[in-house]
Amino acid sequence: MSSCATLHPCLHLHGTSATRPRGLPSRRNKVGIAFALLMATLLSACGGGGGDGQPHSTPSSTATASAVIGPAGGTLTGPDGVQIDIPAGALSANTTISITRSSTGAPALEAGLQSGGPIYAFTPHGITFAVPIAIRMPVAATPAGTTAIAQVMFATEDTGWQSVDATVAGGVATVWRNSFSWGLTGVACAVPNPPPVGSCTSNRGATGVVASPANALQTVTYAHSDSGSAGIRRLVAPATLSFSTEYKFRLDCAVGPVRFFRRRIDTNPMGPLQIIQQVSANLNRNGNSVIGAAYEGSSAFTPLNFTHADNGVYAIGVRITCTRDGHTYEVGDTLTLRVEIPVPTVTHSVGGTVTGLTGTGLVLQNNGGDNLGVTADGAFTFATRPGAGTPYDVTVHTHPTGQVCTVSNGSGTLNADIANVAVSCVAGSPAKAWQADTLIDNLSTSVDAMDVAVDGQGNAFAVWTQISTGSQWSVFASRYVPASGWSAPQRIDSAATSAQRPQVAADGSGNALVVWHQSNGTHMNVWSNRYSSSNWGSAQQIGVTAEDANEARISMNASGTAMAAWIERQSGGGFQVRTRQFSAGAWGQDWLVSSGGSTASDVQVKVFSNGFALATWLGIPNGGAPEIQYNSFNANTSGWSTANVMSSYSGWSISSPILAGNDAGSAIIAWSQPVAGVQSGLVARRYASGTFQAEETLSSGTHDSVNGHALAMNANGQITATWLEIQADSSFPWVRRYLPATGWEAGQQLQGPNYASGLGISTAVSPQGHSLVVWPSSPDSSRADLYASDRGTGAWSTPALLETNDNSHGVSAAKVVMDANGNGVAVWVQTEGAETNLRAAVFR
Repeated sequence: MSSCATLHPCLHLHGTSATRPRGLPSRRNKVGIAFALLMATLLSACGGGGGDGQPHSTPSSTATASAVIGPAGGTLTGPDGVQIDIPAGALSANTTISITRSSTGAPALEAGLQSGGPIYAFTPHGITFAVPIAIRMPVAATPAGTTAIAQVMFATEDTGWQSVDATVAGGVATVWRNSFSWGLTGVACAVPNPPPVGSCTSNRGATGVVASPANALQTVTYAHSDSGSAGIRRLVAPATLSFSTEYKFRLDCAVGPVRFFRRRIDTNPMGPLQIIQQVSANLNRNGNSVIGAAYEGSSAFTPLNFTHADNGVYAIGVRITCTRDGHTYEVGDTLTLRVEIPVPTVTHSVGGTVTGLTGTGLVLQNNGGDNLGVTADGAFTFATRPGAGTPYDVTVHTHPTGQVCTVSNGSGTLNADIANVAVSCVAGSPAKAWQADTLIDNLSTSVDAMDVAVDGQGNAFAVWTQISTGSQWSVFASRYVPASGWSAPQRIDSAATSAQRPQVAADGSGNALVVWHQSNGTHMNVWSNRYSSSNWGSAQQIGVTAEDANEARISMNASGTAMAAWIERQSGGGFQVRTRQFSAGAWGQDWLVSSGGSTASDVQVKVFSNGFALATWLGIPNGGAPEIQYNSFNANTSGWSTANVMSSYSGWSISSPILAGNDAGSAIIAWSQPVAGVQSGLVARRYASGTFQAEETLSSGTHDSVNGHALAMNANGQITATWLEIQADSSFPWVRRYLPATGWEAGQQLQGPNYASGLGISTAVSPQGHSLVVWPSSPDSSRADLYASDRGTGAWSTPALLETNDNSHGVSAAKVVMDANGNGVAVWVQTEGAETNLRAAVFR
């Protein structure tokens, strides 16, 4: 029997349709062409074949063609006759376009699929064109012993390989794309016998949009129905746009959430994605044949209002993930939206009345912007006057403290001045949720270490290091105000040398202190800057000796008294802990805190409301094993006592002390050490009324080791502790709460992707007892996205995905804080393309 007897036909899945370019064949004609190619290939494709997912006939040498193409458009022909045809208007500036026969950097094909021809890289990666471009590639032969799928596939830095519609003539396939990175033809499937269900199904997604009123949205004649490239639309009048997506997946996929995104491409064609919304995929079984079976589904998103204020060119679409065989494959679809709404000559005011307002902090918005702070009952009017015929939508952006406000008569179309919007406020606590993430830094250079703190008014301070000039790392800061968002980044160091690892703390009156270590050309020293009276001051050196210093830490109480701590090299070789107090607006004297007979690292510090303070670190006595050491500061005698040992275990497996506390004088210190026969567990000692309690093991003791841990304590003494436990080849976050009235609750594993990272795990707890936990995690260890879970009076929430930029290569650090009203701010560092950026999300 011929080997062809074991082969089966493979399903080619299509997404939703849109108007095709003039002169292109209809879908029926394209299917006929594809079927003819399929049959011709099947007749000649008998023999052996692998399923390693890699192309089998890629030439060993790399061929490249490049050209500079500008707004007028142009054509580039590359290796093997591959061609890019860029129409006028697709690019806003001269851009070097390249075609390279190379698979370097391309994602792997899904298991079971392989290519009969080379992979072509189209660069620059990540670019989005304002007008769809045509790409023409020769159709490669199907590998022997496999079944032809008769399709073209494309991948980008944002997505994995995805089938796209193509027209085929004279052995050349033509596709229309809004973006590109890699492409290939001649994709085939090696099907075992018996075949697994859905073994040759290709994952696909498609984006659609409708407008109200319908005639406001135009489909441009060269729009195309490609899945993975949904063409171009023009919006010529104010309208509400409703976006949706349809998708199909293999039956063995674990399908992730559907991410709805946009990016502004006329100002930055390779800018980061802005995730607008995220929903769960609702899948149903479709198809009865073994090979053709698939899951399919659709999702709709919250409608978006557009006016002349939104004029510009946007890429809008979806991203969906499929996880199988230990790998995550991401597919999606992007359409280009050109907003070209005439500026209205007639405008109208939008306003109304607020009643029942007793709290502070109420902020209203119209159409998702034009923030308006309201301090008392009475009439209000937004500053911006939208154009006649445009929609208005008044919402509560920030609820006042202790109250929930609702809006009546808040939306409609502007045909006259609006003054009947009614905002009613009553006592209560609004449900909180994570908002879309925001890019904080504004330089095109990489971000490194970061920190975040929140003051007594709910304003947050983010600090980080970033390359400012050449190779110099500088300290930058941005302040978040709930009514207006993040301020423009400001450099706050002043030296001409690189700075590292800034830390920030804030008081109850809106002031903040930042510390970091910075080179003076011969050694590292500790520096500081203060935010007061709405301005940053001048950077000043607070380390006073001429020895290397690092690990600068800062703690500040509500009244503005602070304590800085760091480790500093001793003349004999090791490191010692030193501190300096900030009080009454000035830095005081410098103290040696640790014992001169040991070396120190991992220093932590906490200052209480009465000026007392606590410090802890990992100490290694001369000739001894590591141990957890601490010291206390007495504000009445203005001095530190003698360093003491905190831990009962002394050995080389003890590490990583951390400290959390409140202004009232309570604290907790936790660290990692061997416990109950396992390699490492999380151990803690609570501190109250100047006394330490006995050691307590917080981790479960059921897994081999812990990796990464964080603590938070509120004013009432409630504690949230979180850590990672290593389980076989995976790691998961665990969490445990301490309630002063009842003690420690049982530890609980938070669900989510299998590969959590301890580098960015962080937790916070509000005065009301609401807890937040954030951590980087990945389903396959290839990259780390940021997840969050919260708990009020009920159970821990299902982990929510915070880092939603699909151009990201991973989150490397994160921290979360909470204000007096239970609002949270998470800040993290993530790699995006060739640089690392600083992003933030707000929980309110």
